[in-house]
Amino acid sequence: MTTLRVQRLKRHDNGERSILLEIDGKNQWLTGPLPPIKTGQFLRAQHRGQRLIKAERVVTKDEINRGFYGRLRGFERDSAMKILTLLGEDAHELITDPARLSGRTDLPASGLKAMKNHARRNGRLWRSIMELAEMGIGPEDAGGLLQEHGAGAARFFKENPYAAITHMPLQVIDHAAQRLGVSLFDPRRWPALALETVKEACQEMGHTCVPLETLRELLQDTHALDEDESRQAIGGALALDHLKEEHQAAFLPRQYRTERRLADDLIRLHLSRPEPVTPLHAEHLTDEQQYAVRLGCERALSIITGGPGTGKTTTLKVLLDSLEAGGLRPVLCAPTGKAASRMTQSTGREATTLHRMLGYDGHRFASAMLEGDAFVVDEVSMASNDLLGALVRCVPEGKRVILVGDEDQLPPIDPGHPLAALVRTLPLARLTKGDAHAPYFSAGSSGTRPTGRPSRSLWFCVKLNEQCPHAALTAGSVAKRIGAASHAERYHHQGVPLSPVPHQTARGRHV
Repeated sequence: MTTLRVQRLKRHDNGERSILLEIDGKNQWLTGPLPPIKTGQFLRAQHRGQRLIKAERVVTKDEINRGFYGRLRGFERDSAMKILTLLGEDAHELITDPARLSGRTDLPASGLKAMKNHARRNGRLWRSIMELAEMGIGPEDAGGLLQEHGAGAARFFKENPYAAITHMPLQVIDHAAQRLGVSLFDPRRWPALALETVKEACQEMGHTCVPLETLRELLQDTHALDEDESRQAIGGALALDHLKEEHQAAFLPRQYRTERRLADDLIRLHLSRPEPVTPLHAEHLTDEQQYAVRLGCERALSIITGGPGTGKTTTLKVLLDSLEAGGLRPVLCAPTGKAASRMTQSTGREATTLHRMLGYDGHRFASAMLEGDAFVVDEVSMASNDLLGALVRCVPEGKRVILVGDEDQLPPIDPGHPLAALVRTLPLARLTKGDAHAPYFSAGSSGTRPTGRPSRSLWFCVKLNEQCPHAALTAGSVAKRIGAASHAERYHHQGVPLSPVPHQTARGRHV
C-alpha cells in the first residue's frame, strides 16, 4: 500500500466518504471505507480505480514528536514547537543524542534543555505513544488515555481496546482494534456501544439520560444485538462505570453528577428563608401578574413563565421596583448577549450574560459566591443543566433567584432542559394571555398546563438531606422532595398530590 497525504474529505448523501489524494502526480478522488482521519493527515491506501479497497491511518513522526513534546507547558512548550519545526521529523533522535546537535546556534538553549530533560524523564511514555501510533492512534486521540495510564497506555489498550471508550471515539478504537486482530463482533465491544448510544442521545437530541428499556431497543435496532446481548452490553457499561443507572435510566456519569448537584442546590435555595419584601401594588397589573410580583418578593426561588405577550416584562419591572424599594440589589442576567441586551432595554437596568457574571473562562465557571441580593434570569429556557447549575451553586444562603421565561421557547443547545421540568415542581406564577382572572398558581400539581414540547431534562436526582436520613431519593424524585417541603410549610396550597415530572425519552416517549 502507498502512503499518501489527505488533501480533502467529503461525505455523500448515502453515508459514504470520499477522499482526495495525490496519486502519481495527479489529484484523484477515491471512495470507500476510511479510518477516522482529517485533512492533512496521512494514510496507507490500496485502491482499484476510484474505489478504496483498504485504508489505514499513518501517524507520522512529526505528529508523534509534537504530541510528546507538546506535553511541556508555557514558554517551554512554545519553544519546543519552534525547535521541532527547525529539526524536522528526526527531532527526537537528535535531542536524545546531544552530540548530533553540537554547533547548532539557532536553537533556543532553554527550550532545548527542557526537551532533553523531558525526553530523559519520560522515555517509557515516548515508547507508549509510538506503540499507539503503530495501531493508528494519533496523539490527538490518545491524550485522555495517556493522562490516566501514562506509560502503560499502550499495554492497557492492547489488553482490551474497548475499555478505552471513555477516552477516545469508538471509530478510532474500532480501527485500531481491527489492526490488532480484534473482531467488531467481540463481546467486549458491546458496553462501548451502550455508551455511544447514550452519548448520541445527549449530544444530538439534548437528552440527559436514556431509559434502560429504550436503550435496549436502540442497541437491538441500531447495532443488531439480540435481547440478551443488549442486556449484557448495558450491564457491562454499568459495571465498568461507563454509565450510571438511576430510576431505570442510564446516564453519562458527567450528566448524572450535574443533575445531582443542580438538584441539591435547588433544594437548598427552595428551603432557605430570605427576608420578605413588601410588593408594590400597580393598578395596571392583572391578578396573576400581581401574584408573580408577590411570589418573587416572598420566595428564595421562584419562576415566572408565560408565552409571548402575557406581560412578563411588565411584571418584571414592578418586581424589580419592589425589590429595590425594599433595599435589595437585583442582578439581571440572561444566557446570551442578545437576551441580556433586550433585558437592559426593556427594564432600564444593566443586564449581563450568565457566562460573564459566573466568570466563565472557556473551560469552567468560577466557584466564588456572587454579590447581590436577587438574581433575575431572563430567557431561562435557554439555560442548560450546566449553566443553571453553575448559577445556583454560587448563590449565597438567604438570597433570591427568580427565573423568567417560557419553557416552550428556545431550548438550550447543551443537554438538559431544566426549566421545562422545574415549572412542574417549584413555586410558579404562570402568566396567561387575554384572561386577567385565569388561575395563576401551580406548585407541581397535576393541574399544571402541559407544554407542547416535553422536557428534554429527563430526571433530576439527588440524595435526601438530613430531614429524611433514612429514605432513598431516586432519580425523578426532586419534584416530590420539593413538593413535600412546600406542603410541610403550607405554602399557598392544600397539599395537592404531586405527580412525577413528565419526561421525554430518546424516542419521544413519556416516562
